[in-house]
Amino acid sequence: MNYLRSFARDVERSLGTRERLACPSFLKSTVKYAQKLGCHPEDAREIVYESLSVLLIKAQKQELRSKSSLKALTRRITHHRCVAHLKRKFSRKRGCGADHFAFDESFHHVQYDLTHHCDPLQLLTKQETWTLVMQWIDSLKHEDYRAVFTLRMNGYERREISEKLCLPLKRIDTILHHGQKQLAALAKGY
Repeated sequence: MNYLRSFARDVERSLGTRERLACPSFLKSTVKYAQKLGCHPEDAREIVYESLSVLLIKAQKQELRSKSSLKALTRRITHHRCVAHLKRKFSRKRGCGADHFAFDESFHHVQYDLTHHCDPLQLLTKQETWTLVMQWIDSLKHEDYRAVFTLRMNGYERREISEKLCLPLKRIDTILHHGQKQLAALAKGY
């Protein structure tokens, strides 16, 4: 548990000095991850800070011993907090109901997986991207691809998809990567 105690000190130090993250570098990458999900830089930083206290409690309960375990847990907590933040923001801004929440959450899964490194898709609106992705899924002939993207659009995490379809996580990541390339080609002519 030495690493966890060291990590806890870093967290306390960073919470005390909000000027910058004094934590391990992977927490800085988590701030960037929160921004990729659609959060404003200041909101992203705040969400990560809020996630840290929850992370420490969970880490102590689960007796996590490795940096990779802490990293995975940090990402998971941050992801859920980002989604909750975006739901509240989306609701206040548009005055929308539960159906729009589901749309918004699923879109951010797709946006992160498929559009972050894809310039053509970034030029499309949210609705255009959603329509394009849904049409593309309907056109897929490979069963694995169709199953992976259908589950992803319904908000399933990569590991959950891997378990549900009994496919290796590496295979899931390969499918998501190939999907990104195919959608980039489609978006150019959209």
